[in-house]
Amino acid sequence: MRQHSPGSYQHGSQKDHVWLSSHIPHKYFSSLLVIEQTRGRIDMSGGKSRKRRGKSKFVALDGYLYRSAAWLDLGCVERCLYIELKIRYDGFNNGRIGLGCREAAEALNVSRNTANRSFQTLERRGFIAVARPSGFNVKGRAATEYRLTEFKCDLTGELPTKDFTKWVQQEKSTVPPE
Repeated sequence: MRQHSPGSYQHGSQKDHVWLSSHIPHKYFSSLLVIEQTRGRIDMSGGKSRKRRGKSKFVALDGYLYRSAAWLDLGCVERCLYIELKIRYDGFNNGRIGLGCREAAEALNVSRNTANRSFQTLERRGFIAVARPSGFNVKGRAATEYRLTEFKCDLTGELPTKDFTKWVQQEKSTVPPE
């Protein structure tokens, strides 16, 4: 069971975290997002009376991330893709998170084109950055490797840029351009 430091959640402040875990009692958190990955499937059951089976991975979404304008403007496929990338992040591989469009499409149960558009949207909004583009040659294929801008890059040592906090939605014009 994950131990939380005192003060890691302060209701109504900018410092709150949403721990995606099925082991936190709901009486402590007014809004809790629960996501547990077990055996390749994502379970969003709410964490009520579930016992932990096998090896599960838990993901935390910080308050500044899920309150950002960029996150609120994302669709459900893009949010699920970001969570899938974050599940693959182990704390030491930022900049080497490999996930191809076909593999993402299969994991999210969407088409390859939808997965590709989701990657492009996450990149435009500043949640991810391409660390190494994909390559295909005679000797083998390599999926694109991504870096989560929320964390320090483990390849270059670059500090977190958090580009998604700088994203501003473009105003939609009702008048067609002439």
